[in-house]
Amino acid sequence: MDPSPISYEGTDFKDEDWTECYPDAEEYSNANAPEPDVDTVPITMFKDASRATCLDTRRSVTGILILPGNAPIFFDSKRQNTVESSTYGSELVAMRIPIEHLLGLRYKLRMMDDGNGR
Repeated sequence: MDPSPISYEGTDFKDEDWTECYPDAEEYSNANAPEPDVDTVPITMFKDASRATCLDTRRSVTGILILPGNAPIFFDSKRQNTVESSTYGSELVAMRIPIEHLLGLRYKLRMMDDGNGR
């Protein structure tokens, strides 16, 4: 695996303010969490869904890859539990699982401590 940072040059990411749509949304924070030693760890996630890939059941297949820093730590590919009639529906279903994994990973990274504050 290439250890150099991933370059997003030429990619147009737009900043969005979702506070108007979700005014009460906030990420869970534990008061007992140790102080972080580093400012941030970039986490990159890729997901894709191919609609109706399984010809027998017409279920879509979801693929997930999660990379904190540049290290792939989680990948998965499996059939979805439901049959979706549109690509939008299969992509929406495919987004739920990696978001749950990301929230769990962020919490675990925050709670990592070796007992010496590191």
